[in-house]
Amino acid sequence: MANMYANITQLAKDEQIAEVFDMIGKNTAKLLSRQTEIKVGAQATLVVLEAKDAVAAIRTNSQAIAGFKNGKQTFCNEAARICFE
Repeated sequence: MANMYANITQLAKDEQIAEVFDMIGKNTAKLLSRQTEIKVGAQATLVVLEAKDAVAAIRTNSQAIAGFKNGKQTFCNEAARICFE
């Protein structure tokens, strides 16, 4: 959804793309009265994306490689790889 939003609104600058990432991360957590930071010992709910940073995650529509709900892993995917014969 974030990638589609960035495309429809024609966002190009890294700062604008980073704001979109916050929109689906920190800002959503605040609206739901959830913690916005990962802390040692806390039960985190998060998705791990295959990307070098937040901007790349939105721009490339990166693959989710793991997910956690209340501190327990709920899914995992291997990182994408290209195979040649």
